[in-house]
Amino acid sequence: MKKIVFLFFAFSCILTYSQRFPEVRNFNGLKAGVNFFNINSDEIDFKSGTGFNVAYTRRLPLAQILEANLFVEYQQNNFSVDATNLVTVDEVDYKLHSVKLGALANFKAYGPYLSIVAGPVLQFNDKLKYDDEFENHLVINEEEEPITVNDLSQISGFNFLFAAGISAGEMNYKLYGLYEFGINNILSSVPLSGGNSLTGHSGILTVGAIIYF
Repeated sequence: MKKIVFLFFAFSCILTYSQRFPEVRNFNGLKAGVNFFNINSDEIDFKSGTGFNVAYTRRLPLAQILEANLFVEYQQNNFSVDATNLVTVDEVDYKLHSVKLGALANFKAYGPYLSIVAGPVLQFNDKLKYDDEFENHLVINEEEEPITVNDLSQISGFNFLFAAGISAGEMNYKLYGLYEFGINNILSSVPLSGGNSLTGHSGILTVGAIIYF
């Protein structure tokens, strides 16, 4: 968690420092939203959960209908899986803390009021958190692999995502909706026996608001 907090403030300072040398007018902003997170996998039935995000963002005009949108974001996501101790089945909740760096192209579809946004996002993940009571429970999966709740917590520390969505509003405030799909396998580092591996790609739907100043 300390690493995630450090990355968020370090990247925020870099974005803030860069505005000392503006060549064109740009807009600084703060955004916050609600996110719905899930991992799409054929082997494990992940259940989506609701989290939140806060971010510092900069909007840089490039052309009459095009802007660059750079942001550094702290995000907390939640999801769950079914796990068993061979007697009962419990729904185990996971919590994921992340810092994200995004560079989105902002295409103005209707003046400053409606835009289409798309671009790459880098995500740096902390280890998944869960209730220690379930540490040695076995995660129910299609491959019938002996995967413990602790094993599953060791997801990839880095994620590359592609994001696309829309934003709407006035010049200084926007409402937005964004969907991010994980390109790399977020479950690649989960330890399995026999050299097998799990496959899963994160999907994050975010809705929120941005205020520029």
